[in-house]
Amino acid sequence: MEQSKVREMQDVVIRFSGDSGDGMQLTGTLFSDTSALLGNGISTFPDYPAEIRAPQGTVAGVSGFQVHFGDHRELNPGDYCDVLVAMNPAALKANRKWLKPGATVILDGDSITEEHLKKAGFATLDPLAELKLDEYNVVVPDITSMTREALKETGLDNKAVVKCKNMFALGICFWLFDRPEDYALKYLDGKFAKKNPAVAQANKLAIAAGYNYAANTHQFANNYTVAPAPREKGTYRSINGNVATAWGLCAAAEKAGLPLFCGSYPITPATVILEELAKRKDLITVAQWRKQAANGTIRNIPANGTVNKIDIPATKSQFEARKALVYLPPAALADSKRKPALPVVLMLSGQPGSPGRVFQAGGIQTMMDGYAKTHDGLAPIVIAADQLGADSHNTLCVDSKVYGNALTYLTQDVVDWVKTNLPAAQDAKDWAIAGFSQGATCSLQIGVNHPDLFGTMIPTDSEIKPTNGSRQEMIDRFFDGDTTAYENQVPVNAIRNHAPTHQMLIIGAGEKDTTSIRNVKTIAPVAAKAGMRVAAVESSGNAHDWHAVQDVLRYGLAVFGHDTGLDGANPNLSDYPNLKRITI
Repeated sequence: MEQSKVREMQDVVIRFSGDSGDGMQLTGTLFSDTSALLGNGISTFPDYPAEIRAPQGTVAGVSGFQVHFGDHRELNPGDYCDVLVAMNPAALKANRKWLKPGATVILDGDSITEEHLKKAGFATLDPLAELKLDEYNVVVPDITSMTREALKETGLDNKAVVKCKNMFALGICFWLFDRPEDYALKYLDGKFAKKNPAVAQANKLAIAAGYNYAANTHQFANNYTVAPAPREKGTYRSINGNVATAWGLCAAAEKAGLPLFCGSYPITPATVILEELAKRKDLITVAQWRKQAANGTIRNIPANGTVNKIDIPATKSQFEARKALVYLPPAALADSKRKPALPVVLMLSGQPGSPGRVFQAGGIQTMMDGYAKTHDGLAPIVIAADQLGADSHNTLCVDSKVYGNALTYLTQDVVDWVKTNLPAAQDAKDWAIAGFSQGATCSLQIGVNHPDLFGTMIPTDSEIKPTNGSRQEMIDRFFDGDTTAYENQVPVNAIRNHAPTHQMLIIGAGEKDTTSIRNVKTIAPVAAKAGMRVAAVESSGNAHDWHAVQDVLRYGLAVFGHDTGLDGANPNLSDYPNLKRITI
């Protein structure tokens, strides 16, 4: 056969198919995630049969995963496939009708046995001829045998080795479509390395073996390249339907003020829903907590909360952040089996500054403990995270080659850590971002550009725009010359870009800080026009200082507490004598 030719494709549909238990969902997911990280537009279709526990080798038990990826946004998983990976004759037979003319078919040769063919309902011992595949590029590698050979030195038993054949097939497809192996290898380490490093290593070896097989055989008529899709810069979050379903159930329970019960058989695809709900099985709603506290069900609520220093792993960002400080209110510390899902405030210092400075100068613990005393131990979780890396740095709270990925650290590493490790509410409406000076500017940038994460913003003494040198210097250093990327970080531009929005903005400044007052008068009207609820206030007698922050934050806490159900009463600005409204 001739040496394979590289074909540039606008889009490709590939379908992984095999028995239930062959790992097709994992194989398809890893291929899809890898393609997404390369910048391709993707749409996927996990295909579970109605008879998911049908006998192995039968057409009724075939499971599949189809992915459509291309150099543009893909809106559907496709009807017909360019490549079919079939792990047995039944998978081939079930999916024959979905092949495009001239498609590539990869069939595990070891599966072509009389037993498998009989189970799949073939009338002859030649499935290729029976299905009339003469005009297709059919490749029949002995995947199972080659997997065994590649893993013979691992010490695993035959059953564990054979389970790795899906990774061999994945390696073939990585070569076929010029996909890197890095993400898949990292995923396997994360999934298996801690509990069973031998299994992790075996799966990685299987990927490499499949890749090398494809690279060194000339059985493929073509391999393919697919260019990245044009995409707006920003932070993207990956969420699948199962996780979204679980979050929706939690949100519905919280809105209804009722406990959530979910009963389901733990089998794919329902398993992920149960796993996600199990992460929150120890939480109740704020409304439920208040009701139980009122009737005396909850006792021994501590008088005060605690502040702890936490090293939040920069797993996704690799940002070199200093340790964060976390305030947990009394309700989170009470001797109760079920804790309330608490609102969260992410606090950012000015520059120079540090997480410790937020708590010391901002009087955070005293303020929150005072609030908790009159609210049954309830107050927001407050986390002061490091957006600078060092006092001398000004990251502009963006991802850049200058100081690292500060934005990814704050919006992914920090947020994910809090939601995973603390009794924190999950919905954006229950999250606020606040800050002082440079941190206030960051809170506006991040809050407006990430309405999926933050429903409320509380900036004090904000700058009108990110500032670290001249405008052109920032564009060149932090944004690689991309003027639009810089402009999107200017708060008023970000607000207009995301209009209409229904977020809450409590924005303030010290009375004597005339520049910040002017900034408030510029930003607040734009926010109101975009649909935000806006409260613009000035702190009497104070300037560009933490006294102004305390005044604004105290009022912001009252508004945020009402919006998140901590307090039933809507606060009046007149109850805060050191604040007065700024007319916008």
